[in-house]
Amino acid sequence: MVIKQERFENYAIITAEGRLEVNYFDEFKIIIDELVAAGLKNIIIDCKDLFFISSAGLRVIIMTLKEMQKVQGRLMFAALHDNIRSVFVITGYAQLLEIYETTEDAVQSIQN
Repeated sequence: MVIKQERFENYAIITAEGRLEVNYFDEFKIIIDELVAAGLKNIIIDCKDLFFISSAGLRVIIMTLKEMQKVQGRLMFAALHDNIRSVFVITGYAQLLEIYETTEDAVQSIQN
């Protein structure tokens, strides 16, 4: 998995490529923690190149969501593939998360 990040004035975009599974749990969590510590309260996870998410990946998402709620922040997901969207629906995550069709839509929701 490759994890990239871009920081902007009041949000960050994390691009996750490949598979979010146990091997990348710590790396993903560290990036999120650093963004929150830097004061960024809007984090967008761009999933256009994410093709698989394991139970460990789901766990880091819930941990991140709770962390964002503590700082009154937002965790948004964009450009989900159908299989990732299905996992979110089946697990009930779709009701907990902000999901956007595109990264641009997520950015627009911050700017409004």
